[in-house]
Amino acid sequence: MDTSDLIAIGAAAISLVAVGVSLRAAHHAGRSADAAERQAMAAEAALPKPPPAVEWKLEPSGDKSLYLLRNVGTDTATGVRIAAPPEYDEYVQFDLPHGKVLAYAAVQILIVDVAQLPALTEISVAWDGELGETRVPVPRGYR
Repeated sequence: MDTSDLIAIGAAAISLVAVGVSLRAAHHAGRSADAAERQAMAAEAALPKPPPAVEWKLEPSGDKSLYLLRNVGTDTATGVRIAAPPEYDEYVQFDLPHGKVLAYAAVQILIVDVAQLPALTEISVAWDGELGETRVPVPRGYR
């Protein structure tokens, strides 16, 4: 074996080592990419959800029969329609002349307690841009 053969064997050995290092690096790069993707998903999941544009909450006002229907969303609700089951029509009263409730504003609703009817548990609210009605629970202990 002469010097050129030894050089060729040495070069082949170095090439094999280089291939092994490259394969190992590629494997670790894939694992790093997976870890980065998992971290990004976890960070996204940890972010708070944006507040809804329009959302309703019925709050007691201090008077046993008077409630505040509050738009706790970030946008003004237009074309607002409030409804109770038909048997409660004359016992649920509110004034909403323009059908508009600003963000964080409220509408007063009077819910008269009638001994012959079971307690009202929810009202329905609909508004422009929303399909269907949203049911809003009447707080317990106030009716």
